Amino acid sequence: MNDKGFRKQYRKLFQRLTYSVLRVNENCDFLGKDIAVGVSGGLDSLSLYTFLKEFYKVRGFKGRVYGVNVVLGKGEIMPVDFEGIVNIYPERKDFEDFNCSLCSRVRKIEIFNFCEKKGIKYVALGHIANDFAENFIWNAMYHKRLESMALCRNYFSGRFFVVRPFAFVFKEEILRFARLKGLKDMQIKCELKNKIRQDVRDFLRKMDTKEVSVYRNLFKIIEKNQFFGE
Repeated sequence: MNDKGFRKQYRKLFQRLTYSVLRVNENCDFLGKDIAVGVSGGLDSLSLYTFLKEFYKVRGFKGRVYGVNVVLGKGEIMPVDFEGIVNIYPERKDFEDFNCSLCSRVRKIEIFNFCEKKGIKYVALGHIANDFAENFIWNAMYHKRLESMALCRNYFSGRFFVVRPFAFVFKEEILRFARLKGLKDMQIKCELKNKIRQDVRDFLRKMDTKEVSVYRNLFKIIEKNQFFGE
């Protein structure tokens, strides 16, 4: 791809990601303020961190974008070696039943502690539209409720807000952005990866075809009926 073609493709993709960020901002008004991005090392979170840093610079925002990785999980979990990322090593505790839900809570607490020290109110997570679709099916099948994740959720009576700026971005767009920016997936997969959630993901990926985009159809249902979590 020549330089002109690269710029054209990147500009179009940048506009697409901007659309998602602005849509989510309507629910949470986080843009321009200091924000901590939870970075696992996977392409979704690395792309969000990279994009927000560039977006803040382009828009001339005074706020700062922090990248935070909590080194936690089962197995050989390694820190994220990426420019500007702060790796946090939580105190190791012998949990009787260490699982994905508990790990998620511990991660949030560690990031909230980081934010409190820095005076940060907003935490951004790299969930994308595909994750919303999978979570919707998960909740419908296993919890009997029509609900996906929240675009924006407050914790501790508004002390912190967790936002998902890439809620309207699909996996193929993340892969294109990562390729154009030269990002590599550096996440060390945890041995506790939730098998049932993986089964849901495998099912949807099997159903997803070039003719029928199951992920896009599910997300349309979520968006049209506002099946976002509270």
